[in-house]
Amino acid sequence: MKRIRSFLSRIKRYAASTAKLDKIDEKNPSEELSVLRRQNRRYRSEILKLQKRLNFLQNRIEKKGGYFLENKGKVSVDDFYYAFEESFRGSRDLVKNRLQMYIPFVEKAIEQTSRKDFLDMGCGRGEWLEILRDKGILARGIDSNIRMIKEAVEKGFIVEQSDALEYMLNLPDNSLSGVSGFHIVEHLPFKDLLELLAEIHRVIAPGGVLILETPNPENFNVVTFNFFVDPTHIRPLPPPALNFMVEHTGFKKPECIRVSIPTHHDLSAVGPLPGAVKILNDRLSVGEDYAIIAFKE
Repeated sequence: MKRIRSFLSRIKRYAASTAKLDKIDEKNPSEELSVLRRQNRRYRSEILKLQKRLNFLQNRIEKKGGYFLENKGKVSVDDFYYAFEESFRGSRDLVKNRLQMYIPFVEKAIEQTSRKDFLDMGCGRGEWLEILRDKGILARGIDSNIRMIKEAVEKGFIVEQSDALEYMLNLPDNSLSGVSGFHIVEHLPFKDLLELLAEIHRVIAPGGVLILETPNPENFNVVTFNFFVDPTHIRPLPPPALNFMVEHTGFKKPECIRVSIPTHHDLSAVGPLPGAVKILNDRLSVGEDYAIIAFKE
């Protein structure tokens, strides 16, 4: 943190000094100084961009990483969450079977964009990357958990350790056929999620797709218990809320699909149900997760 603050201070001093130089240059109309002046302005613009990125990193560290930076070596969140996922998420084959349903959306995006480069945010152990690779799709992933990344890289996937928003800020406009994020939006503060969605819309090429999956609070079991098993979850996002956020940041007509349908709670097979029982049954049998699928026009 001290090094980041020192670097930010140096950038501010340099930006101020170059601004003074620019004013001095304006007194001399020579061609050489005109070239130097243009270069100076360009450098200053780059410095301001870098300053914005460093401010972003500083805020992220202060909000989320300060405790563990101060207590380095005493506890490993990465190790904990890796073990947690192994215990609660399910086997690799189970996860892959669940994700197969999203392949047609990716194939449509590739056809519409004529691009094969696809990004998976929070790629974890790489199940989705493996499916895409098997389909001949050039996909890469990002994750913040170094244990997850190690396992994915060992399986031959292209994965980087990065914050999702920071990574998006460095991508060119219209550079991806699509972006996916399975069970990540419930981990993000509202402001960060809104900014991330806007950046995703910017980097996806026209015709490309955004795929988001998250726990469904319409399901009573999810909203009263399952969601809170994961201590890193911030808040559940009802389908209308996430759908509106995606649409507000530029995507047109997002589609909501309920998935992970629990069949063992459905009582409707026994016959007509009384009103209150039907409401309860509907809330117990609705999909435990939902997906938002949105194409960029």
